[in-house]
Order: sequence, then structure tokens, then C-alpha cells
Amino acid sequence: MVEPPTSRRAEALVLSDELLADIELARLSPPQIARKAYRLARLLDDEDAMGWLHFEVNGYTLLQPENVFEPGAGRRHIDPTAGSSVRTARRQLRRPPWDSSRQT
Repeated sequence: MVEPPTSRRAEALVLSDELLADIELARLSPPQIARKAYRLARLLDDEDAMGWLHFEVNGYTLLQPENVFEPGAGRRHIDPTAGSSVRTARRQLRRPPWDSSRQT
């Protein structure tokens, strides 16, 4: 019988070996691997990995900031002569005075 690990580091080493074998041999599903990896991160006090794996295990929350692009939100800047199309007003581009293709 295998002796139980005596420290967190020893337990983490055993768990990491198991986790690697689980991944390589496809013994666990991805959610199960994420839960096991979360346990490993907890044993190692890896807060960054714990935060990331928490979302992997429990799901992500989509927060929509105020500056998200919404189609049609900029229509107040559309040229009124464009009718119902989405063409915008065109600015006249000025050519430099040295440009020979300038029409007079």
C-alpha cells in the first residue's frame, strides 16, 4: 500500500503526477481535469491559477461594458442625404498645391 503524503508539497507532487497521467491517457473529461488542477493550485497556494481555474470550473460571467460597439449606435452621424443606406458623409479631400493632377 502507498503511504499517504506527509506534506502539502508531497501531496501536490503526487497529484501533479496523477493529473499528468490523466491528461496524457485521456482518463478524465476536461471539467474533471480543471477541478483536479484547481485542487493542485490550492495545494500550492497559487492564487492566479486558482482564480483562472475557478472560472474554468464554474463558468465565466459576461459583463458588458458601456463602450461596447452596438450596430446602428452611430447612425446620428450619418449624412441625411444618404437616405436609408448606411453611407456616411464624405469629406472633400484637398490636394496639395504641388499635385499636378489637380483640376482647376
